Amino acid sequence: MPILALLSLLAALCSSCGPDPRADLEQAARQGDLAGVRAAIAAGAQPTMQLEDNGRQAIHLAAWKGHLDIVKALVEEYSASLDERAVIKPGRIGRVAVPIDSTTRKPLPGPEGTLMTPLMETVSESQLEVARYLLAKGADVHAQDRYGNSSLMLTTFSQNTAMADLLLSYGASVSGICGF
Repeated sequence: MPILALLSLLAALCSSCGPDPRADLEQAARQGDLAGVRAAIAAGAQPTMQLEDNGRQAIHLAAWKGHLDIVKALVEEYSASLDERAVIKPGRIGRVAVPIDSTTRKPLPGPEGTLMTPLMETVSESQLEVARYLLAKGADVHAQDRYGNSSLMLTTFSQNTAMADLLLSYGASVSGICGF
């Protein structure tokens, strides 16, 4: 009998907690549900909150999955940064400054996470239309992740020549890639 009472109490507690806007935002950004993204933000999710343990935010997930409408909404309606880095944040809310070496464009030691930008996420999954949008809006084509990979370097893994051509047309440099 005590176990049944405990289960009833747990069920009551869980039902009174209500929806989790952070989880709703993560799910909507992943699945391409623009109405769900807007609803999660209206319910209290911050557009810049960390959604995954590696520091990804809604803009990273939407870019990675190729959801151009969500990327546009996050940038144009909610002021998401084109060059937001995937950084592990205490408390999961707000932005963390990532110090960048002005000469090499590499992140300096500091925050944990992949340090990938939305453009890098897009390039890694060959999402050409999203990459076009981010570049047209001014995304940093020279940014490098924690390991020194630039967006152009990431195209070598997918062998996506159209993506490489796009990045080169926006001034991506082949020198200095991954320290070479």
